[in-house]
Amino acid sequence: MQNTNCYKDYILYETLDRCSHDAFSIGPMSFCDKKLNEIKKSSPDTLSFCAKDYLDGKTSKKWTCESSRALGDCLLPEVKKYCDLDLLPLFKEHQDHRQYYLGCDGNLKFEDLETPYNHTSEIVEIP
Repeated sequence: MQNTNCYKDYILYETLDRCSHDAFSIGPMSFCDKKLNEIKKSSPDTLSFCAKDYLDGKTSKKWTCESSRALGDCLLPEVKKYCDLDLLPLFKEHQDHRQYYLGCDGNLKFEDLETPYNHTSEIVEIP
């Protein structure tokens, strides 16, 4: 897929991020989630506040660079400590891919349609 610096690229990469995140969540991460949920039940004070929010489904559903990075940074110590060691490289790779797909690592540039432009043309109402 080629990045042409337009909004359509952002939609494609955002969709790719959502799909890969869903696949990772129901695939490899699901085993870690089970382990973390067991720990949450047996010793609730052991896990970080943000990890408990993640397990309770209270994390942001709108993925931004900041929210995806914060979730990855929050879960990384828990994954290292409690989950299968084979998951760690996959987890790190998944986080790197998310930063790439969302244009957070500087490799992809997207036109940001949420940022207002300096338009010099007037808005004309059609009667």
